[in-house]
Amino acid sequence: MEKKAWLELLMDFYGQMLTERQRAAVSLYCGEDLSLAEIAEQEGISRQGVRDALQRAEKTLTQMEEQLQLATRYQKLKMGLLELSENLLQNGNAESAQRIRSLLNDWEG
Repeated sequence: MEKKAWLELLMDFYGQMLTERQRAAVSLYCGEDLSLAEIAEQEGISRQGVRDALQRAEKTLTQMEEQLQLATRYQKLKMGLLELSENLLQNGNAESAQRIRSLLNDWEG
């Protein structure tokens, strides 16, 4: 998984553990794909301040994932359910396959 996408997933699980500034920096960097200079201008801080906030946020998110493994477990569960859905579809059980995919879509919001 791409680094920015992984950070966004970690934000879904552990984002509340970050400071408001860190959350904003990660959201703008990953979600909006803004450069450090663009974020600095928007947030009214230096480019170095943005870089530091991103580094601290990434460290915190990574440490949380190392300890709790919530995002990793989620990814494994999601992949298993998609595989199950494909098997059901191939075996002629389209209704159950669709139900699993619908639950996954609901879960991801």
